[in-house]
Amino acid sequence: MRTLLLGVFTCLNIFVLHQVVAQRPVNKDPVVNFRTFWQSYHDSYPTFDMKQVDWQQQFARYAPLLDSTTSPERLFSILSEMIRPLQDAHVRLADRSLKPPKFFWPRKPSIYSNQFQFNRDSVQTYWQATDSTLAKQGFEPLKAIGGIYEDGSRQFYYAQSAYYGYIRISDCTFGKGGSGPKLSELDTILSYFGTVKGLLIDIRFNKGGGDRFAFGVAGRFVEKGRVGSYRYRRRKGGGYKDFVKLTTFRLRPKGRQQFTQTPIVLLTNDRTVSAGDELALIMHTLPQVRLIGENTEGSFDSFRFRQLPNGWFYSVPQKRFHDSANQCYEGVGVPVDVRVLVSKADLQQHDDQVIKQALEDLSTR
Repeated sequence: MRTLLLGVFTCLNIFVLHQVVAQRPVNKDPVVNFRTFWQSYHDSYPTFDMKQVDWQQQFARYAPLLDSTTSPERLFSILSEMIRPLQDAHVRLADRSLKPPKFFWPRKPSIYSNQFQFNRDSVQTYWQATDSTLAKQGFEPLKAIGGIYEDGSRQFYYAQSAYYGYIRISDCTFGKGGSGPKLSELDTILSYFGTVKGLLIDIRFNKGGGDRFAFGVAGRFVEKGRVGSYRYRRRKGGGYKDFVKLTTFRLRPKGRQQFTQTPIVLLTNDRTVSAGDELALIMHTLPQVRLIGENTEGSFDSFRFRQLPNGWFYSVPQKRFHDSANQCYEGVGVPVDVRVLVSKADLQQHDDQVIKQALEDLSTR
């Protein structure tokens, strides 16, 4: 997940790992593969209701379009169109027998990516505007610390002004050379800030990673244990809205010190996803935290891969994530307290309106 492009590379690596699955008899019958694919989501997918997708109707619409003579290309197209309305970052279909492999990823559209070609360069343009705005607001040049990712980016970036501290969290993995689950780099940053009057924690474009990371970060901002989140799954043999509680995750104090009285603004956008979504889900109910920017993407569960009889791989998310108030934001994203969009014109002027609004918010608390 890492940065934008590394997110794609990570997913490719996941598919490579699944090539080690024990060989099984190959059945290329299009009807068999269609029914297997549809049934997997029918049995397990957790948020048809929230996505307003009638899965029975999807079967009725697409099943008549194929028979035993349907080509692989046509089958791939039909399966892709059937899952397109889910707009889920953890839904994926891949035919790895081709060179290059063929993928379909029905990810939710982004307001930001509608303005740019969404790639590493455009995200760097965004961060250049952020860095410039921080400098104009009296922050020192950003420092980098923590794990190093394949593209050379770092786990954390941070800077301080006379009154406030700023932390950018690249994703929710640890990176090569980082401290791992201890997250000692985050403690170093917080100690460096000392007694600042407020914190800006920037998880825009955070591509996710692991639960342990998200809870480790959030644990720096609670003074005692509390519910962090709940997870639910479909009841076996039950309907699309029939769920059982799977796990209650506790949020506990972590690190050398906890910032529980310091006002915090969490900066998010619609490309904050997966464990980044979860970090926002955990933190948005903390009393000293406000969210500014855009709702997160709203794709919480991880990739859960299966293999079709014809050898194709696909992912079926299976869990619903709820915050400590038992609210689920799948598909819509964790809501912000103040919505601020950064336009292409803003970025061309090296102007980050989210940073400005966040500083204004902190000045009133």
